[in-house]
Amino acid sequence: MRQKLSPTFDGNTDIATYESTSFLKLPERLEGYYNSGIQNNRQYIKDGFVSGEYYIFRIKAKFDGSEPANESYITNSELIYPTIESRNSDYEPTGISYFKTESINNVDDWLEFKMLCIKSCPYDLILSVASPFGIFIHVT
Repeated sequence: MRQKLSPTFDGNTDIATYESTSFLKLPERLEGYYNSGIQNNRQYIKDGFVSGEYYIFRIKAKFDGSEPANESYITNSELIYPTIESRNSDYEPTGISYFKTESINNVDDWLEFKMLCIKSCPYDLILSVASPFGIFIHVT
């Protein structure tokens, strides 16, 4: 994985007027890229994840080579989607899901996944560095 700046920054760029947006470049056909967003934003999940409750997970992505001017965001959830599942010690998904996708909406170029929690996870486990799950981003 590598991070890339958009718009492109090179030796001809005027740094006085340059504004960038950093994004992560993911390869095609990615089986699951671990994201620590749950642990990093745990202050918003005070009660942990509770089975039977709904949560919204959002992804905003562009096709490779896209510059901000052509606004080619990925709006097809078959091309990129999240799973929230257990992980192994190498931060790879194990296939044991904590959530099930109920519906998908496109809102202002964000893909919003309404997900139903099917396996509870208490707050103290979310706090743990050894947390047993993560958000995985899949690219087809």
